[in-house]
Amino acid sequence: MPAFGLGLPASVLAADPSDPVSSLERIVNGSQDNAYQVVYNVTANGPSTEKSVEYTETYYRKGDWQRIDIVDKRKAGQSISTRVYFNRKDADFTACTQAPGQEWDCHRLTGSGALQVADSSMFFIFDPASGFVKALVEDPSSRGAGLEQRENREVAGQIGHTYVLYAAPPQQGYVEFVVTDDGLLLSIDSRAGNMSQDAAVEAVEIRGEVPDDAFKPPAMPSDAMSLSSL
Repeated sequence: MPAFGLGLPASVLAADPSDPVSSLERIVNGSQDNAYQVVYNVTANGPSTEKSVEYTETYYRKGDWQRIDIVDKRKAGQSISTRVYFNRKDADFTACTQAPGQEWDCHRLTGSGALQVADSSMFFIFDPASGFVKALVEDPSSRGAGLEQRENREVAGQIGHTYVLYAAPPQQGYVEFVVTDDGLLLSIDSRAGNMSQDAAVEAVEIRGEVPDDAFKPPAMPSDAMSLSSL
């Protein structure tokens, strides 16, 4: 099965498992100009056995633009809808919310503040060109107790590399993630020290077409935004 976007054959995915950092570096360098939209299921556990978070998040990417739509699966149609737009090159971050039965309300942040907010959000997870995958390549201290590469996996019809990042010390748990050669995040599985699932992100639908108007906010944003607006 070809890898997403670049049409690479599965044989290209046979990276050297003894050198996971170099493998991730190739992914970062090859993920700059791809366009796609991906629907993810996002879950996290609370103090009990129930899910404290259960969202559908749709991630759009095209050129310098990215967008995330967030829907609370437990309160579909009854919770606030959220759309977040980000352009790293222009340092432009816009967050839009819509309460049930209300108009969209959008707020814009630019400059260094926009970059800080984006890097503390899901953009840091979804974007391998600038997010946590790039951090693993450039900052050895981010690799915890070690980074391993395992067998390739198929998620949502796409084949990707599987990596495991161990906490320091390893007894505190690990994070397993799957990403394609051209930078598409397929899944993240975070395990706590007792090996119970702490949080998970998994792609369920992938599309290679992104219309240009996907990055136009649904309402004119104000030029100022506080962190409490998010």
